[in-house]
Amino acid sequence: MTVENIFIIGRKFNNFLIMKSKLSKKIILINTKTSIKKTLELLKKNSKKVKFPGLAFIINKDLKLLGVVSNGDLRKLLSKKPDLELEIDKFAIKNPIFVSDNKRLEEAYLSVISQFKKRKISEDTSIRCIPVLNKNKKLIDVIDFYNLSNSFKITDDNYVAIYGLGFVGLTLAAFVASKNIKVYGIDKNRNIVNNLIKGTPHFHEPELKDFLKSSFNKKKISFNTKISEFPTKHIIAVSVNINKNNNKVDFSNLVKVCKDISKVLKTNDHVMLRSTVPIGTTRDLVLGILESKSGLKCGVDFNLSFCPERTIEGNALEELETLPQIVGGYTDSCLEKAMQFWGKLCPTVVKLDNLESAELVKLANNSFRDLSFAFSNELVNIADRFNLSLNDTIKKANKDYPRNRIPISSPGVGGYCLTKDPYLMSFPYGSKKRQLKLSYFGRKINSNAAYYPIKIIKKFCDKEKLKINSLKVFVIGLAFKGSPPTDDIRMSQSIKLIKKLKNMKINFKSWDAVLDKYNYKDFNFVNNKNLTKELDKSDVILILNNNQKNKEKISKIFKNSTKPKLIFDGWSILSKNEILSFKNLYYGDMGSLSSSA
Repeated sequence: MTVENIFIIGRKFNNFLIMKSKLSKKIILINTKTSIKKTLELLKKNSKKVKFPGLAFIINKDLKLLGVVSNGDLRKLLSKKPDLELEIDKFAIKNPIFVSDNKRLEEAYLSVISQFKKRKISEDTSIRCIPVLNKNKKLIDVIDFYNLSNSFKITDDNYVAIYGLGFVGLTLAAFVASKNIKVYGIDKNRNIVNNLIKGTPHFHEPELKDFLKSSFNKKKISFNTKISEFPTKHIIAVSVNINKNNNKVDFSNLVKVCKDISKVLKTNDHVMLRSTVPIGTTRDLVLGILESKSGLKCGVDFNLSFCPERTIEGNALEELETLPQIVGGYTDSCLEKAMQFWGKLCPTVVKLDNLESAELVKLANNSFRDLSFAFSNELVNIADRFNLSLNDTIKKANKDYPRNRIPISSPGVGGYCLTKDPYLMSFPYGSKKRQLKLSYFGRKINSNAAYYPIKIIKKFCDKEKLKINSLKVFVIGLAFKGSPPTDDIRMSQSIKLIKKLKNMKINFKSWDAVLDKYNYKDFNFVNNKNLTKELDKSDVILILNNNQKNKEKISKIFKNSTKPKLIFDGWSILSKNEILSFKNLYYGDMGSLSSSA
């Protein structure tokens, strides 16, 4: 049997994998020495005997694919009246579209579509027979692109892919799936995906497990590390961070996801950006990547909108149900389609005039909050000079006063959003100079508030003639906030203070009402069993977030002490008078230090 004989390569699918199979009657195979004349004869003679007529695959003795020639190619060639004894190999397509034999069906489809886009070939092309090659380019199989394509026609207009399964993406995925919409969650972290497949989220959020379990049971949610599905809506929820080394915004996660989406972007698809970004990012960065990589035109072929997340950790699922959803679109049509989608999920959809207005809303909301906290934290400087209990003063200033309520001060204005958004708002996309000053400096005030407890500790040491390095310090509350409770330590002021204690060679231990001690060994975490004993041994107890369980735990250890002990109440959740009723106890808060003596 020579390679000029006609073979069919049988096709076999098993568990959606394209498997190797034996040769049988399906396609025409020729070698590099086959002439134009012989190729014409083979194509004509066997047009009714093979599944894919009008094609000849050129292979070597090892079945390595070297090229493809079609009837159309031959007609063009014959119009030039060539020597028919010339070898057909010289006129073949040497780099045909193909798929690898280790691809799932959906991955094979995406691979073909990607190659079409790179070569600017329409999905409605007449190309039908796609060779399947192994890693050595050996011809293993052929697939019918028409059948493959028809297998993945999307009929559900509410098939949503969510990219990035952090706090924003995962809570949204669980919420959207609960509305009977099919959700496909994608995250590059394999461990996160594997745990989610088992129903175990990687952060604390009330009711999240129950939401996921219900959606799993209804087959409305699935997770993977890469795109291998065909959604009609793409929601981007990946993190956009600030590089600590150069203070520049790191768009790498966003750029990668946009490129990935471009590979599967189809006509009428809708891309919605939910990640918090500098103003101008959606139009000047995201839009450009999607259009250039997909070959599609925004506002004509696909839709683009900015739909920010504004939920609070610890109460996200409820707020997704109740908060208004902000929406800005690239065109009026994009805006309308975004409103239709979110209108099915949220009680109110607030439309903005453009993408930039929607981007500003998210940044303004968080920056205003951060700036208001900065006002109170700057007052600590005055309160400290006069040894004033600032939060007590603020509470009395607010009492029954109907205007401009002042937030309490604290050492704990941290977290992922408030620490980043004022900076993002100050530097619009492409800007090298800071455009805003107030929110930028407000962020610096709140950042420095983390170190105020050390000032109180030094005052305590001065009063008791103690050396700060001899103290045993106990930190309560590692999460960046305590109400609603969370286990998120990103940009936590408590962690920032702990690093400072380490640098000062101060002995410390820690505890948090929500965190798992096994994940935080670097923080000398104490388990619940030993908590009371460690608190008794401590010289200084720092309460650094407002979780009510902190109050419950610490209140039980108040008693007369045989040595001076400082209780620093960073969020004013304890009773100053109760603490000072015990012997040898000091009470510190934002602005003051008092003793029971």
